[in-house]
Amino acid sequence: MKFTYILSLLVLCLTLYLTFANAANFNITNKCTYTVWAAASPGGGRKLDRGQSWSLDVAPGTTNARIWGRNNCNFDANGRGQCQTGDCNGGLVCQGYGKPPNTIAEFALNRPNNVDYIDISNVDGFNIPMEFSSVTQCRVIKCSAPIVDQCPAQLRTPGGCNNPCTVFKTNEYCCTNGQGSCGPTDFSRFFKSRCPDAYSYPQDDRTSLFNCPSGTNYRSTYSLSLLALCLTLYLTFTNAANFNIINQCTYTVWAAASPGGGRRLDRGQSWSLNVAPGTTQARIWGRTNCNFDANGQGHCQTGDCNGRLECQGYGSPPNTLAEFALNQPNNLDYIDISNVDGFNIPLEFSSVTNCRNIRCSAPIVDQCPAQLRTPGGCNNPCTVFHTNEYCCTNGPGSCHPTDFSRFFKDRCPDAYSYPQDDPTSLFTCPSGTNYRVVYAFTNAANFNIINQCTYTVWAAASPGGGRRLDRGQSWSLDVAPGTTNARIWARTNCNFDANGQGQCQTGDCNGRLECQGYGKPPNTLAEFALNQPNNLDYFDISLLYGFNIPLEFSSVTPCHDIRCSAPIVDQCPTQLRTPGGCNNPCTVFNTTEYCCTGGPSCGPTFFSTFCKGRCPDAYCDPRDDPTSLFTCPSGTNYRVVFCP
Repeated sequence: MKFTYILSLLVLCLTLYLTFANAANFNITNKCTYTVWAAASPGGGRKLDRGQSWSLDVAPGTTNARIWGRNNCNFDANGRGQCQTGDCNGGLVCQGYGKPPNTIAEFALNRPNNVDYIDISNVDGFNIPMEFSSVTQCRVIKCSAPIVDQCPAQLRTPGGCNNPCTVFKTNEYCCTNGQGSCGPTDFSRFFKSRCPDAYSYPQDDRTSLFNCPSGTNYRSTYSLSLLALCLTLYLTFTNAANFNIINQCTYTVWAAASPGGGRRLDRGQSWSLNVAPGTTQARIWGRTNCNFDANGQGHCQTGDCNGRLECQGYGSPPNTLAEFALNQPNNLDYIDISNVDGFNIPLEFSSVTNCRNIRCSAPIVDQCPAQLRTPGGCNNPCTVFHTNEYCCTNGPGSCHPTDFSRFFKDRCPDAYSYPQDDPTSLFTCPSGTNYRVVYAFTNAANFNIINQCTYTVWAAASPGGGRRLDRGQSWSLDVAPGTTNARIWARTNCNFDANGQGQCQTGDCNGRLECQGYGKPPNTLAEFALNQPNNLDYFDISLLYGFNIPLEFSSVTPCHDIRCSAPIVDQCPTQLRTPGGCNNPCTVFNTTEYCCTGGPSCGPTFFSTFCKGRCPDAYCDPRDDPTSLFTCPSGTNYRVVFCP
């Protein structure tokens, strides 16, 4: 009887434990750096983030069983969706086998002579490196080579490496004409040379089938005294370089890597990415202002990669790039930062050892030349003009520095500024080094936004996004130097779904939790412009859009503290009242008298006098005198307090 009872598991580092007390228990643990959707037949399926585990009981006597890992999956609330590899008819909970390619761990329990049979199989291809070992003296088996990266061109598929039977469907590779009708091929030898323990084609010899006495204990990472039978699968890249990608920006960044895929990173979140040795032409970048649906399809304002959350190629300019090639001649890694595709996010690229740290952290988007400006970023001139002068398409020596390349080089001297920039922007580290890629502003002004109200407030900032703040919570926001027309406000009585879509009673910004523009009146505004002439910041409180929450706007150093903390909502004139706030008269009447649209002829009104009497620090009508505008030295940090 041929045993192709495969046990395939999780993408880069999964652990499978089996216990036997009537049923065998499989404790399936994902030690990969990314999410894996574990699958088992029999057993179903489960999403496993890094470090999570799934305990699965399998009945004694079970045969033709397998466990495998699925990657790059998206499922809806009903458990319907799709996986890039290992998909089982679009179900989160599998009711059959998975679709190739998938590395499979197969087993049959309590067979004749009281033996368990186990193997690893590449007969359905490969998607995840794997190790399978016992705690006794049974044979340790593994398939941990970087097969996806080394896969022959004919067998390559997104996220995995197909077996040739899947691709060519002939007896030569599928052995469909019966026992002895096929033999080893160049493709099966490719798999066998990298994973000698594993089945490489359907009629591979029996040296890839292993057994242990039924009731054997297998290696586990937790107390074996609790387990009667334990089986462990480890998945790891051998000698892979680790890249810790960290978002220190004040807003969400959708990190992207080729190879690697993509991940949403809110402020402070990180993504640990392992990259196989020998990888070249690799890059990591950040995407901004993205919206993806439950299937990971959508669009990003900058750095978009064909509308996918999980990138399968390079991003669309503009995007600041961290580029690298690993394990090159003389045992060196090569790294650089590049603005050849433009700039969208400040970036630092560093090693965890003592190699040179490089960065490009200037406020290039704010200072971008007019010809290169684009929403959310600053294009490289090649993207805009498509000429040899900027693109260097006519070969080495055909182009030179330009005013535009000097603009980038002056601000980011570590980075490549045009395609034939000199090699002083290329840096090296010893192979085997691990790295950090950090998205962050430097020299930014910090705004500490604090909710002292007795109720929840949804803070908003432009630029900056938005955040829910329960009573006593705060949000630390960094804003780039040179920012103008900026504002911070609060929203009240909001409801948002899991995708950050919803509505607020006051201050709503197009139904988004993460604001991408200004809010809807009424809302009390903290406004500011940073690093203006004479090295000054300008700031104010404004009721030109009405009032919804008391506000204090202050510097952390001795400068000016301004506030509008009167109970205006309770005292609001009848004509201006609206649920949750007090409108400005321009919003209600929309006339020159209140909106000052006819020039400088308008002046104080009953309504602006009502406002000014309660909040003398604040702007109350569009022609209010400049005593409501305050300054602090550039470089100051600030506090915005709701309900001071």
